[in-house]
Amino acid sequence: MGCTMGNKLDPYAEQIIEWYTEDDETLTEIGERMGCHRNTVRDLLERNGIEIRRQMAFGDSMLDPYETQVTEWYRDGLTIYDIAERLKDVCDPHPTTVANYLKGRVEMRPGGFETELPVQKMVEWYESGISAPKIAEMVGVTDRAVRKHLHAEGVEMRNGSMLDSQADQIKEWYLKDHLSLTEIADRTEAARCTVYDWLKSNGVEMRPRGTHLGGYYDCADGRRIPYHSSWERRRYRQLDTDEGVCWWQGQPKIAIPYTFKGSEHVYHPDLLIIKGDQVIIEEIKADWLMDRPQTQAKLKAGRKYCTKRGFEFVVRTGNKAKDVQ
Repeated sequence: MGCTMGNKLDPYAEQIIEWYTEDDETLTEIGERMGCHRNTVRDLLERNGIEIRRQMAFGDSMLDPYETQVTEWYRDGLTIYDIAERLKDVCDPHPTTVANYLKGRVEMRPGGFETELPVQKMVEWYESGISAPKIAEMVGVTDRAVRKHLHAEGVEMRNGSMLDSQADQIKEWYLKDHLSLTEIADRTEAARCTVYDWLKSNGVEMRPRGTHLGGYYDCADGRRIPYHSSWERRRYRQLDTDEGVCWWQGQPKIAIPYTFKGSEHVYHPDLLIIKGDQVIIEEIKADWLMDRPQTQAKLKAGRKYCTKRGFEFVVRTGNKAKDVQ
């Protein structure tokens, strides 16, 4: 059975939750980063117990001054895209903003976005060189929906050829500059999953899961250490300036075996720290992950591992990265 887009996002849950709760990014913005629909992001957040922010109330909408005109235009047969285009010079609303505003004010035509897409414009945009992900952003649907309509119009899709023309640059960004898949996708206007597939098909060894959603921290002693989230990066900075720390290593090559649901697994702790004659293994976890059975299984194994060797096992947690001390 193949993976759904929903469970493909699961390994990136911590980063996605951070974008939503700390950086106040919208579901749509996160969806664009990950190359998926906003509802897929919503589903992941809700599965992780994150409360979804309410949309702007009717009385707070940028379209309020034009309510009469907007509803009349729609009743007269204009599409949400036509309306967005007419208002471009006064408030420049996104088509999804227009659609959400009309809901509850008028009876919406059946079919929604799919029946009102400006398909011929989409074809023109694509043939002029604009990418499918960028068009998806412009019209408020998924990259997959754009590709479906373009294919139905007989448009020859560029697929990986769009990236082939930048092959050397893309490999340099990923291998030398350590840019994330999302950063490369932003620069090339491709979907994140398209960048991933292109790199793999071109023989590029992918970084360990998680590191492409983080980055590398440049230590004071010249080392470059990968981090998986801003939580870890913040802790790295603390350790790098702590005069009581003799040595530390992020993502140490320590494999701790543990059992979960009858199966054997291995997990790698976040930090190895030496203070004087004290050896410390640290694990950094967000509060919302602490109650998960698999997290508890990992921590139990970590404590056992450290007790057997005379190490100290420390778990640092909080609601936000800034809480980690």
